[in-house]
Amino acid sequence: MLIKDIKCGPPFNELFPVDRKVVEGLKESISRHGFSDAEPVIIWRGKDILVDGHLRYLAAKELGYINVPAFHMNFPNEEAALRYAIQRQTLRRNLTDAEIMRCIEALDRRKKQGEEQERHKGRFQPKASNEAIGKSAQETAKTVGVSRAKVERARTVLNHADEEIKAAVKEGKISINRAYRITRGKAAAAPPEPDQAQAAPAHSQATATAAVDPAPAQAADTQSGRRKQELRQALEELLAWRQRYRHLFELGNIFAAIDACELCQVRLVK
Repeated sequence: MLIKDIKCGPPFNELFPVDRKVVEGLKESISRHGFSDAEPVIIWRGKDILVDGHLRYLAAKELGYINVPAFHMNFPNEEAALRYAIQRQTLRRNLTDAEIMRCIEALDRRKKQGEEQERHKGRFQPKASNEAIGKSAQETAKTVGVSRAKVERARTVLNHADEEIKAAVKEGKISINRAYRITRGKAAAAPPEPDQAQAAPAHSQATATAAVDPAPAQAADTQSGRRKQELRQALEELLAWRQRYRHLFELGNIFAAIDACELCQVRLVK
């Protein structure tokens, strides 16, 4: 395929940074042996978009090649093409945390864009249940080649961390686990904020009930407040316990279960 006809752009060219050492190595190999037909670049059929093979494409382009071996594939949508590109990389090597973060971010962004397009078409999109969210995390974990717990930690960082922390992960300065612990630590230290969307209806209902019989309403509020306080205390003790005994590898499965609970402190206390 003519190099000038290949479209190279986001999100595919942003998933993995350009490693100049690898590009120079490819240029040397191509100069000696030519561009191998056994390793063609992958093109999205009908769109001429480069899905996989960006470093080989770049090496050939810098060497002045006019044509490169290409294999055209059909993809139903951009999300499917993204998953294919990521899986191709995981088959070649282990991804760094910085690359894993970018891949998860790209997949989640594309999924949200797809849902938004469905809404504009007038199709009903119910709010995702915990089961649906878990299934999504499992699918993403399979695509990226990591555990579901790591996907959930990465999503916690992407959705709740400071921009500085997110940038540090994407630049390879800190790990996903480290960023997750920092983010969770800040969330635990911050005072709880009421959910305004739920507080108003709950308040109205409590007021209406109190007008008929104030005693049961007050008792219910007291019991709910006591339960939330007990949950907060239990979660704080659980997280402290995990931190204290993290060196005991025999408890690894239990630690993984705790880590898999994305913002469990917020979810359980509401």
